[in-house]
Amino acid sequence: MASLGYYARLIRKSRQLTLKQAANGIVSEAFLSKFERGENDMSAEKFLQLLDRLNATFWELARLIDQNDQCSQTYFYTQLKQAVVSDNIYQLNVLINKEEELYQEDHNYRHKHNSILLGQFINKISQLPFDTKKTNQLIQYLLSVEEWGDYEVSLFSNSLFFFPINKIELLSRTAMKRIKMDYQDSYQHVMALVMLNSIYAFLQADELIKAQSLINQVQNLLKNSRFYYENNKLNFYKGYLLIKQGKIEKGKKIIQSSILIMNQLGDYENAKAHEQELGYILKIN
Repeated sequence: MASLGYYARLIRKSRQLTLKQAANGIVSEAFLSKFERGENDMSAEKFLQLLDRLNATFWELARLIDQNDQCSQTYFYTQLKQAVVSDNIYQLNVLINKEEELYQEDHNYRHKHNSILLGQFINKISQLPFDTKKTNQLIQYLLSVEEWGDYEVSLFSNSLFFFPINKIELLSRTAMKRIKMDYQDSYQHVMALVMLNSIYAFLQADELIKAQSLINQVQNLLKNSRFYYENNKLNFYKGYLLIKQGKIEKGKKIIQSSILIMNQLGDYENAKAHEQELGYILKIN
């Protein structure tokens, strides 16, 4: 992992500040230069002053580190997505080996969880049964955590494809109670994403009553909100539900309207993905 100085330099460059401007009144220009190269350390007090000079927050710094650290969970999900989209079993196995090596190095349980996810995706692509024992390990972990943060929300969302329906229902209720207080400002956003993922799982399993119930809850949750993605995704699932209920033309019209909005707003990648999803939905219904 790169030093804090490396990331401080990235932020400084993005702000178009010189070493002299950033260091002025905090440390010497030479000291800051060495700090950015990882050749010395900076006290917490001085580092806070530097972040303030750079008009940067801890959240921004953490996000930057997460995006650039090849051992981070964000990087893992990026690699996972690339392998899954292309049905690349070889790459998924390479990622399993990497996660097992990382676990041997730092004994962080998330690497064990990541290995389970990778294995289940391989089973899905290979049309093999999911590993029930490993599925239960993730479920028990999520149920045991008293406060859900980013990690738990992402783990739940990425595991829905192999979780049993009754467990998805249980974990959805659990998420509503346990998403930690730090999320209060974005509670609507986080909960909507969790519930939307659950709606999709219910629709795929033909649990239409449960899907309708969650759709109603998300609709109330997003009432008067300006979350474009979540509201549009909700409309997509409303259309999907109608198609499942036999109201194919009405459902198709709602979905096409949702896709049109994506295109109009320049969200072409999501629009294309949802067009493909619509084709699949119509093919099997």
